[in-house]
Amino acid sequence: MKFSHVMICCSLLLHAACKKSLDLNGGTPDFNVAAATGNFKAGEPVLFRFTGNANIISFYSGEPLKDYAFRTGRTENCSGGLLSFTSAVTGGAQTGQFVVLASSNFNGQYTDLAAVQAATWTDITARFTLGTSATFLASGLKDISDLLVKGKPLYIAFRYLTKPQQLNGAARTWMVQSFSFQSITPLGNLAATDMFTNAFRLVNSNPATAPARSTASTSRITLLANAFTADNDPATENWAISAPITWETVNLGPDRPTGIKGGTAARLESYSHTYSKPGTYKAYFVASNTNIDKSSEVVKEVTVTVQ
Repeated sequence: MKFSHVMICCSLLLHAACKKSLDLNGGTPDFNVAAATGNFKAGEPVLFRFTGNANIISFYSGEPLKDYAFRTGRTENCSGGLLSFTSAVTGGAQTGQFVVLASSNFNGQYTDLAAVQAATWTDITARFTLGTSATFLASGLKDISDLLVKGKPLYIAFRYLTKPQQLNGAARTWMVQSFSFQSITPLGNLAATDMFTNAFRLVNSNPATAPARSTASTSRITLLANAFTADNDPATENWAISAPITWETVNLGPDRPTGIKGGTAARLESYSHTYSKPGTYKAYFVASNTNIDKSSEVVKEVTVTVQ
């Protein structure tokens, strides 16, 4: 008797294992779309009417970053760049310590001060507003397109010079946050890199005998001079240098649709969208029926002319 029970259980398990995947509720969506007729004006809604139904419906308006043609990825060419950061300063009395520099021929040898000094660096400090207190001050978004060289990456550096402190007074502590490089593209100014994605590295002129106490993280650079004594108080030169900024193109990833209907929502009969600028747009609706085993979709295109 027990043996027969075991055989029945095994048969049930075998049947479950061999069962086909779940049927797709609704199969391939029976779905169509048309835009309301007439003259569409920028700033006024365009109404799209639906026939049929689908569990899930997504909408690509055809506007930049919402274009079905770029659903697998978008790369934009850059014609220039903009730089910004915030800075603050505390303590000390020394002046002229903090300098902002840019280079397109630094060789990337961060451990070699001689290699850093051998590169051609352009002083761009005067382009920016610098902090004057412990309160971080915005530098302003400044155009540095003139520093970009085709085929070469750009490096940004913050150089920190300290004179002997017994004779010249204590060094000041400089801090930098919110570093950002924006690419100038046909779509406008687009964020290309920041402190989180573009790590800064420190270069120290006296790492063994008078190391600076500077630090660099993904959120802040702190430029702090070496501790000095009567017998050890040299002039020092310390740098915080960005990773190479490859500026000629910017990868924006795929354009994203707007989800307008989920699986549990009631049947959708229409949808409206407002275009802010005149132009001819190819709007796409992606309608799909989906379960854990299967998915079937249809894509409908509608051309919209906005005056």
